Amino acid sequence: MFFTPYHMKRFLLAMACAVLYFPSVFGQVEEAYLKAEEMYYVQSKPKAVLYDLTSEEIRTRLAYHRTIYTHATQNNKPVSRSTKKMAKPASLKVIGYGQDSPKWLFDTYLVVYDDKIYILEPGYVEDNSGLEARNRAMQDYYTGMKDSLATLKASYDREMEVKRAEIQAHLDQIKYAEANFDAVCDSIVNAKVAQENAIRVKVYNAWYSKQTASTQRAAKLLAITQSYLDKPNSAGGCDYYLRYVNHSKKTIKYLTWYGSVYNAVNDRVSCAVRRIGTFSGKDTGPVAQGESGGGYWDCIIYNYSAKEMRLSSISIIYMDGSTASIAGADIRALADQPLGELSDAELANFRRGCEDSKRRSINDDKAKWLKRSTYAKYPAEHNERGVNDYFFLEIIHAKQIKEMEEKIKQYEVANHAK
Repeated sequence: MFFTPYHMKRFLLAMACAVLYFPSVFGQVEEAYLKAEEMYYVQSKPKAVLYDLTSEEIRTRLAYHRTIYTHATQNNKPVSRSTKKMAKPASLKVIGYGQDSPKWLFDTYLVVYDDKIYILEPGYVEDNSGLEARNRAMQDYYTGMKDSLATLKASYDREMEVKRAEIQAHLDQIKYAEANFDAVCDSIVNAKVAQENAIRVKVYNAWYSKQTASTQRAAKLLAITQSYLDKPNSAGGCDYYLRYVNHSKKTIKYLTWYGSVYNAVNDRVSCAVRRIGTFSGKDTGPVAQGESGGGYWDCIIYNYSAKEMRLSSISIIYMDGSTASIAGADIRALADQPLGELSDAELANFRRGCEDSKRRSINDDKAKWLKRSTYAKYPAEHNERGVNDYFFLEIIHAKQIKEMEEKIKQYEVANHAK
């Protein structure tokens, strides 16, 4: 490139500015560092020795506001440095601390003298209380972090101990329920049956007290639990269903019913095929006390308008040869009769339902608590809703422990803590 007088003039001016600017570089670095460390002064002893801080250390350390300076090599051998002896004591500005040994606490000062940064050993300082206070602060901070970690771990261990005890208690209950399944079901069934029967008896007694003497006598014979005429099929045929419960102490041999069919506008209708308007059916026992009887009669009537079967009478023959009858008005009242105590058939169905429900409940609980038992070792490593909800606080504390361990590790690496 060809330099004109103009270019040369600009070059010389730039060089002059650089020369004038260079001495102030250390001052700028110092000011940048002061933002991270409180400044104070120490009094040097007579004939104190200052060690040079290399330009590389200034560039890599001070530029990043670091408070830790390791002035030893990886082999822990001191770096060869040039020195400057002070003729007389002086008040030196401290801008940081250093480490000339493998120990993690500070054992040197970084001071400013004649606008340059030097290393000053404590042996050349009259009062080292500032350095000692800085080391105590570091030690207290480090110890505080470790104490906090120990407290977190102890709290976490206590919480997990409680959780594990709770999990084991549930698993023991499940194990007991499995080993004593029949007894557990009996206990549940008996309690529920007693409750259901108490309600039924109360409702039945309230209904019974409002009935006529004739209906009360009929109620002691049987209860009609089902009586209806099914919808017509494609040919107009309607099936009739009748179910009853024997309330008498005697066993029913035969039960015969009689009735008529009515349409939707309350008119009596007859069978379009058989040409009859009165219908009957016979149920054959034996039906003991508390047992259910009855059935259905296929296509009892052929009439598309048939809606309702109204029973006019019921005739009963018992196994001992005795008989009983119930009139139409009492039959209609019995149709509204509430159920009494649970029958044997109802008790059997009730128990089956209870056993099925209890077995599902045990299996569901077992799967849930076994999963929690598996995850109780390291709950924070799992991400399932059922687990996270149960170990919510423990997962938070486990993460806090991990964060504190990482923080201590980073502090130890940065400060060469042993």
